[in-house]
Amino acid sequence: MQTDNPGCAMCGKAIPAWRTPTAVVCESPTCAFRFAAVPAHEQCLICSRPVPPLLRAERQCGSARCRHVLLVERPRAALQEARAAILASAPTYQAQAAAARGLTVDEGRTYALSVIPKNADRVKRLPPRRRQAFEVHLRKQLAGARQRLLEGASPSVSAVETAPETPLTSRRRAELAVLGAGCGACRGNCCRGGGDHAYQGEDSMVRYLSRYPDREDDAIIADYLDYVPSRTMSAGCVYQRSDGCALPRDMRADICNSFYCDGLNDIRFLYGDGRPVRAFFVHHDGTTLHGGQFVEIPDGAD
Repeated sequence: MQTDNPGCAMCGKAIPAWRTPTAVVCESPTCAFRFAAVPAHEQCLICSRPVPPLLRAERQCGSARCRHVLLVERPRAALQEARAAILASAPTYQAQAAAARGLTVDEGRTYALSVIPKNADRVKRLPPRRRQAFEVHLRKQLAGARQRLLEGASPSVSAVETAPETPLTSRRRAELAVLGAGCGACRGNCCRGGGDHAYQGEDSMVRYLSRYPDREDDAIIADYLDYVPSRTMSAGCVYQRSDGCALPRDMRADICNSFYCDGLNDIRFLYGDGRPVRAFFVHHDGTTLHGGQFVEIPDGAD
């Protein structure tokens, strides 16, 4: 049975239970002497055990636990710590921006604070090879979708579809608008993973085929390719323009309509209590805040 402590790092014998759980050598003086001679750069950053020669550049012993801590837990904790520091300084930053805009302290606080990233990629002409790669991907997903429908699959409900008896209220529309403004201010940082597939999968194609059951494959492919712009963000989705997505919401992959970054999640549920639909979007680059945009969406009667 494997334990958290696999035994002495020098001789492999079990380490007595009375020793600290983090001990890496047994009580043998010889083992202690041998371990003391191991240079620090040849010890695992997590458990301090000697690192095999092939793993010395990574400074980890090779155990699954140490790899997970070094490659997953520590980077995640560092990101959380950096975000916490940024969030702690954001209210002061917002107050200064509000004052520079001529708002009183109380007026500035009526704008919900949202700390978001910003995509710094530039707009470039979309290479033909990317458009071709997207078409190949679409045809593959479309073929899979037709097979699923033949097998009796039912289309999933898109995140933008609502039942006729539950239309969007004006406040919900305003909320979606302010969230859209946040995405626009960010310039689609989360869309950068769309690449040459735009997150389009068989589920998207099944929904489209269900709406247009008599449409031929070439016509469906043309429907999607018609929206691909000639100029897109250099490293993002084929539909990603500097001012947002070129594809209509009802044709997008479900994740594109349902994903909210941390900054938008911080404010998305704040508009149901009657407070004004306002937000202050400020960008972060991982360590510092910069920019800032006050947004207000008029809220009509329900």
